[in-house]
Amino acid sequence: MRFILFTTILLFLLTSCLSTKSELVDNNKQPNIVLFLVDDLGWQDTSVPFWKEKTHLNKSYHTPNLENLAANGLVFTSAYATPVCSPSRVSLMTGMNATRHRVTNWTLHPNKMQPMETRDSLLTYPFWNVNGISSDAATPYAVHVKTLAKQLQAEGYHTIHTGKAHFGAKETPGANPLNLGFDVNIAGHAAGAPGSYYGKEDFGNGKRSVWAVPGLEEYHDTDVFLTEALTQKAIATLENRNKEQPFYLYMAYYGVHTPIMADERFFEKYLNNGMDTIEAKYASMIEAMDKSVGDVMTYLNDNNLTEETIILFMSDNGGLSAHARAGEKHTHNWPLKSGKGSVYEGGIRVPMIASWKGKFPTGKRVHTPIIIEDFYPTILELIGIDESQISHQIDGESFVESLYSGESTTHDRPLVWHYPNNWGVDGPGIGSYSAMRSGDFKLIYNHLSQEIELYDLSADIFENNNLYPTEMETVNRLATMLSNYLKKTNAQLPTYKFKKKEVPYPIDAIEALEPDAKTYRLKNIGPIAIDVDGNLEDTWDKAHTLTDITAPWNESMSFTNTFKALHNEEHLYFSFVVEDDDIYLENSYEDEESNAVRSDRVELFFRKPHQLSPYYAFEMDAKGRLFDSRGLFYQRIDSTWDVDKGGFTIQTSETDTGYILEGAISKKILHELDLINSDGSMTVGVFRGNYHSDTDEVEWISWVKPKSSNPDFHIPSSYGKMILED
Repeated sequence: MRFILFTTILLFLLTSCLSTKSELVDNNKQPNIVLFLVDDLGWQDTSVPFWKEKTHLNKSYHTPNLENLAANGLVFTSAYATPVCSPSRVSLMTGMNATRHRVTNWTLHPNKMQPMETRDSLLTYPFWNVNGISSDAATPYAVHVKTLAKQLQAEGYHTIHTGKAHFGAKETPGANPLNLGFDVNIAGHAAGAPGSYYGKEDFGNGKRSVWAVPGLEEYHDTDVFLTEALTQKAIATLENRNKEQPFYLYMAYYGVHTPIMADERFFEKYLNNGMDTIEAKYASMIEAMDKSVGDVMTYLNDNNLTEETIILFMSDNGGLSAHARAGEKHTHNWPLKSGKGSVYEGGIRVPMIASWKGKFPTGKRVHTPIIIEDFYPTILELIGIDESQISHQIDGESFVESLYSGESTTHDRPLVWHYPNNWGVDGPGIGSYSAMRSGDFKLIYNHLSQEIELYDLSADIFENNNLYPTEMETVNRLATMLSNYLKKTNAQLPTYKFKKKEVPYPIDAIEALEPDAKTYRLKNIGPIAIDVDGNLEDTWDKAHTLTDITAPWNESMSFTNTFKALHNEEHLYFSFVVEDDDIYLENSYEDEESNAVRSDRVELFFRKPHQLSPYYAFEMDAKGRLFDSRGLFYQRIDSTWDVDKGGFTIQTSETDTGYILEGAISKKILHELDLINSDGSMTVGVFRGNYHSDTDEVEWISWVKPKSSNPDFHIPSSYGKMILED
């Protein structure tokens, strides 16, 4: 009897479990996922406004399907990707920040950095993971983790890749999405752009081009636009899938990446609206993408899948603006600054929409900052996979709470961008940079110049009002956070070619910009004016004498050199007394500046506090000739810059033991260059170059001992502080 009772209970439990499992399948409890990822779509490239107001750019484009998606879902106004495509796609697939996965630039050729990186004359870039993602642990220079698609595949999802892959270099496993967790691959391969958008041009095939789009042969020699071909293939794949499985459709458009080519279905209306031809082509590509979104949504609705499907819409980086577009460069993402390739908002802030009928709120705007690596943990949480089940370190954070509530969170979770690379195009914020956003504040660090910028995005989305150095507490806080993050993730940094030294962390660069402890005080001589004639009148007896000048790279050198400075309301006066029994003066060049910079000379360098870009150099030889220049870190010298000679006076005289150089600089010039601080201090370098004609060498002498192993005054640590006394 007990056995029969036990068997009955066991059968009941088994039946219940089977029933529950069957119910889960029948009711498709695991939601389908459609992720639209558009290539190079800017924050303003839709008729959906992601800013506080609709702009002229929003009014230029026609994206009714995105408007419908936004009305029936959530608009994320502060969504971010990386400055260029492959890093974003790898972050999406791994949940890792680019600092950690090290696919920091766009991939293509196996085991090779990009040519613009290897040819750079100022920086040596780190050998990043040029091969992208790989399913084979033996692939070098690649990241090896269980991708998002693999995770979904393991959960029983039918995974479909459509369009641009750009996950791995040619001839590596990551070039083929089938190796990364996708059951189906439609037209994805190593390249990040199509050879052509036109079926009548076979999408670039037949030209032996690395950019030729594979696998769409049925559309060759037809009038079908690439975006439409991908859409038709994706919908056909959905129709023919196993209906018992949940599906993940990764709809990764090639558009709106270059080449900018017109979709004739939409092109004429933009021309008729007065658009430039190139911009009309671009707008037609955007509308082609919008139609595709609408076609996929229609399929879901017609097949009663809308309530079972999570929809996510995103771009892989900011909108293109540095080249290939019509009109003024770096303005196509207004009010955001710059565009693709840049760490300014125009290069990283992207449109994002999320929708799940009956589950997510509708018509709401979420202002919580999120970043593309957040998609990995978010999607897995949405389908019930706990983060503890993920075997690798992820940096993204789930934003499921915002999806279900539609509310913006206020926590100051920092977002980080790191691009120790060269994109090959110039523009604001384009180059080797790191950046961090924490709350409303965003810090930007230029690896080459070591410049720091700080913006309050809540008040200045344009990034026009640099708060550095006025908000030093916030600067130091974010610089410390960013530096610690780069260290924690073992982020790669470039090396300066000129001194074979790695770029410092942001906080170290800031500390180096502070003047040495050495200070020199300039007495105020009131109404007295010094007659600058090279003979040092008695007024100079009032000045403090600067004698602690050293030869930091030749400590055995014996010399005598003094410097004095005074000031009144109109001028800053300075004098050098130099002992030199072998004065060398170059005279072989036609222009005096070239001769001056190759002769025995003294030098004054001025810079603003807390930065070294720009700085101003005045190099004056024993004959009184001047080489004046404006410099950007490091030694990017603009010798065409000239100080107003009416406000800069030099006179010299020979002595029995050397020479005297006396000079005056108008304070008007110093104020115009913003070199006198509100507290009456200046950041100044005092140097001398002592030329030895017998050995053709220069011995360098400095007031402050620069922290460099070789002679170098073009660095932050070569400056001290001068104080103008009242």
